[in-house]
Amino acid sequence: MKQSVQFWDLVSTFRRKYREACSPLYRKYGLKQNEFDVLMFLHNNPEADTAARMIEQRGFSKSQVSSSVSHLMEKGLLEASYHNDNRKSIHLCPSASAEQIVTEGKHMQDLFLQKLLQGIPEAEINAAADMMQTMLANMKEMKA
Repeated sequence: MKQSVQFWDLVSTFRRKYREACSPLYRKYGLKQNEFDVLMFLHNNPEADTAARMIEQRGFSKSQVSSSVSHLMEKGLLEASYHNDNRKSIHLCPSASAEQIVTEGKHMQDLFLQKLLQGIPEAEINAAADMMQTMLANMKEMKA
């Protein structure tokens, strides 16, 4: 039971600390946290460039994605296109106007990860990464 409490404390603390690390950057550019998260997700995962993929992979709600995409497009920070005349899926990517934001965002993410992993031997980091991959695979196999 103790591991369960530690796990949820880790998840909660990670989310809070990540939001705190992002806050100065998204405020600097007049963005909401969800808008910043959408930009960074698309920058870091260009192959997952549809609203459906963001919802599936990142766990955003449909309303979060819809609202964030609309605001980012209004601000000229996001571009939308169709691929191969498929009008069912809109593909999204940060625009050239978002380049500075995503560059600074990636730098912030790298620093956050560096601080998070500070003092942990590489072998333990690799073992944890393997464990998380196994856990992710297990979750994908779970039935609702």
